[in-house]
Amino acid sequence: MDKIAVRTYDPELTRQLYSRVIWIYDIWSRLTEEKALRTILRWVNIRDGQAVLEAGVGTGRLFSRITSLNKTGRNVGIDLSKKMLEKTRNKCGKHKNVKLLQADITNLPDDLGTFDRIICSYVLDLLPENLYVSILSRFRSMLQPEGKLIIAYMEAGSKPSHKFWAWVAETFPRLMTHCRPINLETYLQEAGFTIEQKADFTQLTFPSCVMEARVRGGVT
Repeated sequence: MDKIAVRTYDPELTRQLYSRVIWIYDIWSRLTEEKALRTILRWVNIRDGQAVLEAGVGTGRLFSRITSLNKTGRNVGIDLSKKMLEKTRNKCGKHKNVKLLQADITNLPDDLGTFDRIICSYVLDLLPENLYVSILSRFRSMLQPEGKLIIAYMEAGSKPSHKFWAWVAETFPRLMTHCRPINLETYLQEAGFTIEQKADFTQLTFPSCVMEARVRGGVT
C-alpha cells in the first residue's frame, strides 16, 4: 500500500469527534463493517466461561453479541468515550459479568488481568503508527498462552472504488474521525504475534481487513 497517512493523537479531540458521530455510528457500522464484525465473531470462537476483552467497544454492536455468547465468562469492554460506553451499557443491560471501563488504549490499566480473547476493531487506524507496537505488545502481555487476538481495520484495498475512501481520509480526516487506511501485518509480527488468518472485505465500497493472530510460541 502507499505510505500510511500521518496522524497525531489527542485523546480529548478523539472524544469530541466520536461524540459528534454517535447518532449515526450504528448505521455506519451496519453499512460498512457488518461483514467484518461477523467474521470476527466466527474467528474469535468464544466458548462460554472465557475471559474476553474488547478494546474500543464503540456503541456496543459487537460487544453485545460477545456477552450473549459468554454469559458465564468475564466480559471487559473499554472505550475512550463515556458516551460510547453509555450506548454499549444500554445494549448489554440484560447480561451479567460485564465490566465497562473508560480507558485509553494507549495506556491501559495494569489491573485488567489476562484474557483468552482480545478483540480490537477500527481503533488503530485512527492512531499514529509509532504507537502500534506498544499497543499490540500490551495485548500480547494480556493474552493467555492459548489465547488469540482478532483485529480489524480500514485498509487501502485494491479496487478503484477503495481509492475514494483513502481520498476522503486524506482530505477530510475529521469526517473520518481520523481513521485512514493502514496495514498491521508488520507491526503484529514485530510485537511477537503470528498471523493465523487474514480476510479482506468490501462493504458499500469501504475496504476492511480482519486478522487473527496468536502469541508467537504460544499454545496452538
